[in-house]
Amino acid sequence: MIHPNEQAVNYIFDIFSQIFFSNETRQLNAEIQRIQANIHHRVRFPQSIAYKKHLETTHRAICDLQRKLSLSSNPVMVSFVDEKVELERKLTQFN
Repeated sequence: MIHPNEQAVNYIFDIFSQIFFSNETRQLNAEIQRIQANIHHRVRFPQSIAYKKHLETTHRAICDLQRKLSLSSNPVMVSFVDEKVELERKLTQFN
């Protein structure tokens, strides 16, 4: 069996999503991917003000997305509970 690389998987998923997902779903997926990329960002200077702002921005993006989804006519369950707890823990290190 052949195992496709990450680029092939992304290409297939992009084509699949263009055909089967609504615009709203594709936008939601893009927002979730941005948040995930921010969460997995590698930090060079964990005590910097820039990193604190990055954490705050990511936390705010999660809260905004959850608020937006809760007001949606088609509520979607997306859980960032663990991520929020970890961001909040990291933010307390700045106080």
